[in-house]
Amino acid sequence: MPQNAAGADAVGIDFAFVSRPIEGLSLSINGNFNNAQFTAPLAALNIEKGDRLDNSVRESYGADITYRAPFSFGESGGNLEWMFNTNYQHSSAREIRSFGTLGFADSLDIMTARVGIESEKWGIYLFGNNILDEKGAAGGTSAEALIRLAPPSIGVNGRITF
Repeated sequence: MPQNAAGADAVGIDFAFVSRPIEGLSLSINGNFNNAQFTAPLAALNIEKGDRLDNSVRESYGADITYRAPFSFGESGGNLEWMFNTNYQHSSAREIRSFGTLGFADSLDIMTARVGIESEKWGIYLFGNNILDEKGAAGGTSAEALIRLAPPSIGVNGRITF
């Protein structure tokens, strides 16, 4: 449930860097550090001046690695590529208030990976989601209704382009 406040202020820094050191390899990092707070009290919700804004992380950062290279089954293998991608994201714990009750959503460390073979018209991939088995609360609209991450999963997916 969205809640209005008498005043709020946020200051921070965002950053992102991407590098392609060799053909086919892409490396990236990103992040955010901020201070987001209420600038006036809100007695109905037990909010004091200087309290952190609801459901706002103090820091978040991540990294991504992608590699692509040609792949063939001999001379008649066609125009294929194999690819690998892994992604890591971190976000700090955050406070969630609901009608004056203070709850906390956990810090999160989420990692995914994907490897596959593809052409312009199709692709087949092996993937892993939440491979670090993160069990923290991913968010929610109140302290009582936190959303949890799905458990780790490994699977196969495909793509066909018409």
